[in-house]
Amino acid sequence: LILALSQLHGGDVRKAILDLSRLLGIQGKIMFPTLAPAMLCAELQDGTIVLGESSIPLRSNPDPIRRVFLARRDDPEPSPEHPPDLSPMPEALQAIDEADAIVLGPGSLYSSVISNLLVPEIAAAVRQARAPKFYVANLMIEPGETDGHSLGDHVDAIRRHGGIEVDWAIVNRTPIDPRSARRYAIERIEREIDVIRRALDEAGAHGAETLGPRALAQRVARMHTLLDGISDPSADRGQVLHRDGDPGLGRTRVLEVDALKQED
Repeated sequence: LILALSQLHGGDVRKAILDLSRLLGIQGKIMFPTLAPAMLCAELQDGTIVLGESSIPLRSNPDPIRRVFLARRDDPEPSPEHPPDLSPMPEALQAIDEADAIVLGPGSLYSSVISNLLVPEIAAAVRQARAPKFYVANLMIEPGETDGHSLGDHVDAIRRHGGIEVDWAIVNRTPIDPRSARRYAIERIEREIDVIRRALDEAGAHGAETLGPRALAQRVARMHTLLDGISDPSADRGQVLHRDGDPGLGRTRVLEVDALKQED
């Protein structure tokens, strides 16, 4: 919506934000780390670069994310070693400086939370802010982004990308019920099938192998694990949980809550 409205205003994102705010009756303020045309990219553990936010969770390469970074949309060879000079949105810097509290999340760790900290001036403003910093963890891991991540892994990823020490991490402590666990496992299996299908379609269209034997074997093994876990009450249900002694937490204090409790 913001992209379409900005095009109507000749590329003016500020006017697009105001239009959208009026359209949806938003009470708060929408701000961006930068108004420059940027693209989110990810570098995987094997050095592969994935271009575009939507491509990151649906990539065929199963290697975990090493780091994410921003690039200009017209950059022919995006690299985390050569980040673009993106000017921060002044209103965002002011809001961070004046904030009573800074809350990160919930949302996709790499593509929704950390992506806001990839403009150096924004990350610096958050680091230097006097307000306490909170991270609200998702209930579940996100396939393609945070597979196997503990709460400490989430907090450490924020620290590595923005140099930011989170004061408090808020996390759910309640196990999800078996029915929800089965539904979530089925959704993850469907995603694995979709990734394989997309890779095979691309290979057929371009005559190139985008999903090698190792990656395919890992995808199939992951589906077997998920299938086995559907009927196993002790299986990993994919929740984001706090582990005692998790080194990734550092000085971050943890507040465990019953996030699944239903109030009347």
